[in-house]
Amino acid sequence: MELNLNKSDNFVQNHKKLQEIFGDNKVKFRNEIGVDYTKRVHIVQDVDQINMVKNEQLQDILQQDIIEFHECKNLGYVLINDFKNIAFKNCKIEIFESRKSDTEIKENLTFLDCEFYSMNENIVLNSTNFKNIIFKDCIFNSSIKISGSKFENFIFENCDVNGKFIANDCIFENANFKDSHFYDIVNLKNSIFKNNVYFNNSIFNKFADFHECEFKNTASFYGVTFCQTPNFSSVSFDKKAILINMAFNSKTFDDIKRDCDEEAKNRLNDDKHTNKPEQEIYTKVYSDFRSSFALLKHTLNSSGNLIDASNHHKAELYCKEMELECSLGIKKYTAKQQNKQDMYIQRTDKQDINIIRFFKFIKFIILVLILILIWSIKSMFNIFRNTAKFILYLLLFTIFTILLYLFSTKKCAWKRKILISINKLKINNFTLWFDYMVLYLYRNTSNHHTNLNKIFNFTILMIATYGLNLLCTYNFNSFVIQQGMEAIYTILSIILIGCLAILVASNKKKIHLLSIRAIVFLSLVFTMITLPLQHISYVTFGILMYGLFTFLAFYLFMQKSKIAIIITKTVSYVILVSVLLIHPELINPTLNIFNKENMQNQLLLEEINKANYEILSNLTRLSFRDCDLKSETKFDEGSIINQREIIIANKETLENMFDLLFAPKSIDNFTGNKDDFIKTKTIVENQDIYLKIYNAIKLDKINSQTYKSTYILYILVMILCLYSLTKTARKNSVM
Repeated sequence: MELNLNKSDNFVQNHKKLQEIFGDNKVKFRNEIGVDYTKRVHIVQDVDQINMVKNEQLQDILQQDIIEFHECKNLGYVLINDFKNIAFKNCKIEIFESRKSDTEIKENLTFLDCEFYSMNENIVLNSTNFKNIIFKDCIFNSSIKISGSKFENFIFENCDVNGKFIANDCIFENANFKDSHFYDIVNLKNSIFKNNVYFNNSIFNKFADFHECEFKNTASFYGVTFCQTPNFSSVSFDKKAILINMAFNSKTFDDIKRDCDEEAKNRLNDDKHTNKPEQEIYTKVYSDFRSSFALLKHTLNSSGNLIDASNHHKAELYCKEMELECSLGIKKYTAKQQNKQDMYIQRTDKQDINIIRFFKFIKFIILVLILILIWSIKSMFNIFRNTAKFILYLLLFTIFTILLYLFSTKKCAWKRKILISINKLKINNFTLWFDYMVLYLYRNTSNHHTNLNKIFNFTILMIATYGLNLLCTYNFNSFVIQQGMEAIYTILSIILIGCLAILVASNKKKIHLLSIRAIVFLSLVFTMITLPLQHISYVTFGILMYGLFTFLAFYLFMQKSKIAIIITKTVSYVILVSVLLIHPELINPTLNIFNKENMQNQLLLEEINKANYEILSNLTRLSFRDCDLKSETKFDEGSIINQREIIIANKETLENMFDLLFAPKSIDNFTGNKDDFIKTKTIVENQDIYLKIYNAIKLDKINSQTYKSTYILYILVMILCLYSLTKTARKNSVM
C-alpha cells in the first residue's frame, strides 16, 4: 500500500518530514485496524544516531503520531521527553532517557528484542508518568534507573539485566516482571503496586531490596529464585502473596551472613551513611533481614505452608544471632573505625597517672589475697608429698609472676584498652550474651529444630561422651587411690583449668569477649574453690573433666570434614552400645540416683562379699573404734548380714580408723590405748584385704560424689537435647 503524499492531513505531512530527515527508502508506514478506527504507523528502518533533542520537527511528530524504529543498530543516546506512541523493535540503543515532560501522560513506549549497550546507564526515567511501557526479550548491559515515576501498565518480560535495576518511590497500577534475569542488584524500595504484580520464574542473582513496598493486591513470586538473601522488611501484603516454589540459594548461616555483610558494606560505601558508626549499620542490616524473614514466615504460615515457613523461621533466628553478635561488639573495626579508637586511646594519655595508680591498687589487693589464700591452705601442705608441694609452690610463683607483670606500672596501650572496656561493660550485655550463646548452640546442634538427623546424632554423642567420661574418671580414680596420690586432684584441676584457657586462647577469634570473660570468671571460681577445699577436690576435678570432654565433643561435632564426621559418629555409636549393655540407666537422665545405695557402696560390697567371718568381725570392731582385734568375741552365721549392715552404716568411722592405721606417724595422734593400736596396726598392715576395703570405701565415696555432681550437669545437657529432639521430631512429623 502506498501513501498519497499529495493529501494535506497531518499524518501525510509528518510522513514527508520523516522522509526528509531519514531518507525516502528508510521510512514506510503501516495501517493497523483497531476496534473503533484504523491507526496509521510510521516505520523508520535501519537508521543511526537519532538526535531527538535538537530536531524540533521530529519532536513534534513524536507528540502526534505513532512511530516505530526497526532494525536500528546504532541509535546512540536517545532522549525523548514528550511523545505519544513510540516503539523500538530489534534495535541497539546506547541510552534511553525520559524526564518529566509537559504532557500529562505518555501513552505507549515499547521495546521488543532490543539491546542496550552503554556500560554506564541504559534506561533513565525520572519523575514522569507513563500509560503503557513494555520491555520484552531485551538485553541491558548496564543499569536501569527509575525514580518517582507512575505507570498504568509496566511489562518487563523475559529480559536480561546485567546492571542494576533501580525503581525507587514509583507507583505501578499493574506490573509484570515474569521470566526475567537480574544479574545485579534490584532495588524497588518504597514503591507501591496497586493491582496485581507478577515476578513469576524470575531470577535475582544478587541482592533484591523490596523493603517498605506496598502490595495492594496479589503479589506473585511463584518460582522466583533468589541467589542472595532478599530484603522484605516492612513490606505490606494487603492480600495473599503467592510464594509457592520461591527458592533461596542462601540457606546456611554462612551464606546469609555473607549476604548481610555485603549489603552492610554497600551501605557503608553509600554517601548517606558515611558518618554513621559501623556497628549501627551492621545492626540495622541484620535487623532488616530478620524482619524480612519474619514477614515471609508469617505469610507462609497464614497460607498453610509450614515447611517453607519453618525455613524462614530458621533464617530469622540466624539474623537474630548476627544482630546480637554485632550488638555485643564481636565484629572487628574497619580501618576508619580503628583510627578513631586509636585516637581515643591517645586522648587517654593524660589519664596515665590515674591508670597507674589504679593498677598499683589492684596489684596490692591481689598480693593480699594471695597471701590470705596461702595462709588459709597451709594446713593442706602436710598431706602433700614433696613433689606435689614443689609443683604447687612453682605454680603459685608462676601465677604471682604473671600477675606482677600484668599489673606493673609500665605504660601499656592494651592495659588502657582493658580498663576502657571494663568501664564500658554493662551488666545487660551478659543477658544478650546468654541469648546469643543459646542461639549459637541451637544452630549448631539442631539447626534451630529443623534438622532431626543432626540433633539425634548430637544426643547420641552426649550420651557417649558422658559414658566415656565415667569410664575414664573411674579408672583414673582407681589408679589414684591405689597409688595414694589423692593430693594430685588439686594440681590436675588447675591443669584442666589451664587447658580450657588454652582452648579459649586458641579460638579467641571465634569466641566473643564476653565468652572469654565468663570462662575466665568460672576458671577463677574453680581455682579459688579447689585450693582451700582439698577434701572435695576430686569433685572439682570430675566436673572439669566432664566439661573438657563435652567441649571437645562439641568441637568435633561442629567439624565439617567428612573424615571427622565419620569417626565421630562411629565412636559415638560404639560407646552408645556399650552404655546400653553396661549402664542403661544413663539413657534416662531423670532417674533418681541419690537414693541408690548400691551405687554408693558398690566396691565395698564386693570386698565384703569376699571376706571371711574373721575379717568381718574385725571390721565390725573397728567400726566401733575397738582396736582389740584379739578379742574372743564370736559372731555366728546369722549375724553376718547384720555385720555387713553395721560396716556399711559405719563406713565413715571405719575410713577414719583406717586413716590412722595406714597413715605414717599416726600413733602420735591416737588418744586411746597405744599398745592395742600398735597391735591392731600390725595385724591390719599384714593383710591386704583391709587395704582393699579401705581403698574401696574411699573409691566408692569419690565415684559416688563425682557421679552425682557430674550427673546433674548431664541431666541439664540431656534435658536440652531431649527438648530439641522432641521439638524437631514434632516439626518434621507435621511437615
